[in-house]
Amino acid sequence: MSKNRNQIRWNTIVGNIILWTLYVILFIYAVTLILALLWGLNCSFKDIGDYILHPFGFPDPFVAKNYYYALEGLYVPMMLNGSSVLIYIEELTFNSLVYSLIGALLQTMSVCFVAYAVAKIPNKFGSFLYWLAIILMVVPMGSSDLASTLRLYRTLNIYDNFIGIFVTKIGFLGFNFILFHTAFSSISNDYIHAAEIDGAGRYTILFRIMLPMIFNIISIVYLLSFVGLWNDWTTSYLYLPSRPTLSYALYLLQFRSGTMYSIEPVRLAACMIVCIPCFILFFLFRKQMMNSSLAIGGLKG
Repeated sequence: MSKNRNQIRWNTIVGNIILWTLYVILFIYAVTLILALLWGLNCSFKDIGDYILHPFGFPDPFVAKNYYYALEGLYVPMMLNGSSVLIYIEELTFNSLVYSLIGALLQTMSVCFVAYAVAKIPNKFGSFLYWLAIILMVVPMGSSDLASTLRLYRTLNIYDNFIGIFVTKIGFLGFNFILFHTAFSSISNDYIHAAEIDGAGRYTILFRIMLPMIFNIISIVYLLSFVGLWNDWTTSYLYLPSRPTLSYALYLLQFRSGTMYSIEPVRLAACMIVCIPCFILFFLFRKQMMNSSLAIGGLKG
């Protein structure tokens, strides 16, 4: 008996050590990210001389005009009807919002719906889809052939239009599928049985019972998907040439030389501007991110 108690105590100590070690590692990682962000924000208000001589000091003088130059420098040159035109920040922001907001919604909800069907609706292919998602997530995949992908987009007539690109965002694989599947599996089937007794159909159960229970998880997945699409400049460059995004303009900014747009404080100011929507979404979803547990209430007696 004493031996079992010692073993339990030892396992508890080891578990606590591992847990706190992970906490410390994650804390250090988070601090490094926050410090890098604060450093970039601080340097975005410096002139080039102060940036070179005092990269870690406070701005002296304080140069707010860097943001004016950054707004001017965020543009994309393109050919339209045989003439060269410049796409400025207003249209770039609109394209980025359309691509990120709708694309993230399709990415999140398509995975969520498939995970619900696999976890809660009896079907022959549930186990197959689950293990397929697991295998494809852990098996290393080769890099895609951009030429063949571009030809496929042209053949399917989804090249250079939002609707076609949105179709490619629909899927069910990856870590998000496992996350949603785990969330739905942890909810008791008694909720479904109780709702069916009250006359609720499958869509009512899904939209009025299940999805509100995992709204925190949906919010987190949507936020992460939005950030990934907001920072995605390659899709705009390769598959949406007439719909350039803000991230693509930021990518092009690094190649401009000999102007005010080429100095580092202005480029850092442009990075801060592009990050604003991500900060807004984080502020809106902060409660869901801090409280991501399932809100499971009582059942009807």
